Amino acid sequence: RAHPPGLVSLRLCLEGGSCLLSPVAANESMPSFRFVPDVALARAYPTVASVRGGSHVTVELQPADLLLRRASCHFGDIAVPALLLPDTSTLTCVAPPRTAGTVELSVSYYSGRGGGEAEEEAVSGSVSFTYVSAMQVLSVSPAAVT
Repeated sequence: RAHPPGLVSLRLCLEGGSCLLSPVAANESMPSFRFVPDVALARAYPTVASVRGGSHVTVELQPADLLLRRASCHFGDIAVPALLLPDTSTLTCVAPPRTAGTVELSVSYYSGRGGGEAEEEAVSGSVSFTYVSAMQVLSVSPAAVT
């Protein structure tokens, strides 16, 4: 069972049994620990691109108050860097060239876990992303603007 997100007190116990309890208040000198929620892919758009690549794809992540430093979009087995939009949980990436067909679009980010070296972690969820060989306009709506 995962711990719910939020700030928790830390208890440091020394040999001999004496323990220190850290205060939860942010202004205290002893550190506390923050559990963060799992990061999930909420939606991505557009989900269709030309086999030539180059389309800018917007990806929205949950929760909405994430503070990510670096992320990547994965179009099937091809990873491309993502541009994180400031003060949001939204990122954009450029679809790489691929053959026609459908792949899974997923996201990974780099956490502070791993003792100083950033570890790549997968975001839960993915969306189907379709590459088409020729894109053409079939209709425009509305047909006229007055």
